[in-house]
Amino acid sequence: MNQQDTIRQALSSTVDTLSFSGHEGHHSGKIRESFVLDDAKRAIVVTDRISAFDFILGTIPFKGQVLNQIAAWWFGKLEGIVPHHFISSPDPNVSVVKNAKVLPVEIIVRGYLTGTTKTSSWYAYQNLDRKICGLEMPAGMVKNQKFEHPIITPTTKPEVGHDEPISREELLARGLVEESVWEKAEEYALTMFAHGQRIAAERGLILVDTKYEMGLDNNGSLMVIDEVHTPDSSRYWKGGKQGQGTRDEGRGTEGFQGNEKDFSSCHPEPATLARPTTAGRLDSGSQSLHKELTPMLGADGEPEGLDKEFVRRMVVGKGYNVDDDTQNPADFLDDSLRVAAAEKYIELFETMTGETFLFPENIRAEERIKATLKNLKRV
Repeated sequence: MNQQDTIRQALSSTVDTLSFSGHEGHHSGKIRESFVLDDAKRAIVVTDRISAFDFILGTIPFKGQVLNQIAAWWFGKLEGIVPHHFISSPDPNVSVVKNAKVLPVEIIVRGYLTGTTKTSSWYAYQNLDRKICGLEMPAGMVKNQKFEHPIITPTTKPEVGHDEPISREELLARGLVEESVWEKAEEYALTMFAHGQRIAAERGLILVDTKYEMGLDNNGSLMVIDEVHTPDSSRYWKGGKQGQGTRDEGRGTEGFQGNEKDFSSCHPEPATLARPTTAGRLDSGSQSLHKELTPMLGADGEPEGLDKEFVRRMVVGKGYNVDDDTQNPADFLDDSLRVAAAEKYIELFETMTGETFLFPENIRAEERIKATLKNLKRV
């Protein structure tokens, strides 16, 4: 049986909802199910659910296995660089991690002006006067263009409702995170992003942007949690020769219009990283650097991606209008798209890790996962 046949066979047996009566402290997230094991650790089950446009669209075969195994691979690459919660992975869909008090803010690091959703930098550039998270982006940029420096754009993590962009000043003013903790979180995020971009480049990929989550361990120390550099939390492009991008016509070529406070609120740089030559403003020489586009553009004028942006584009291509609040994007996720997305996830796993993706012997994973959780509870 070839890969596509195996994926099609698994369409009816994906990991969606999961409950396990032997555990207390069960928490269900968008993609992950969390089961407390003891005071120090918990088990995280990565399901096959896919979230996009802030909706659960459905399931993608083997997606949970891909995400869990890529995250485990990346946490191994972060040893000695930043502290994290990962302990072990006893099952393709399960990780054992340290317990954490989760920060109520997600950290988005963006290296390029791109995206299709209302929360993307490109949407803000076109529709919100080029402003995102208190930062006014330079006029005259083109879609898929690299920022001179990565920017940080935080979002809140409400218990109910959609994530909301927030500036550094606002999250500190609201007391969501202590300033000393947030400064360290920014440092960790930029360090991981730079490290991730280097490793991705070695494999012919561009790490375009990503989301990090962090929390405090039982001793009050900050650590990275959730997932790192997976195709769900990150945007990857296949590297290649320079492309031409899509110009935002009618705009000038002046640099950042905010003051230094505006710039640093979304782009705090640790001392070890280079700062712009003029704080909060780009000079004419820097502007020429912004015109350099590194990814190879496909036939549709967009970089070829290896991430769930592929799913977003396909859903939009099937008729979903991101500006129409009456539509549900889940209605546009058909089986052909699910199979194509699964192939993309597997391709990214193999491209990133250099390893062959191994299908589990039993593609009906729920019984296997419950047996793993039962064994973990006994330990």
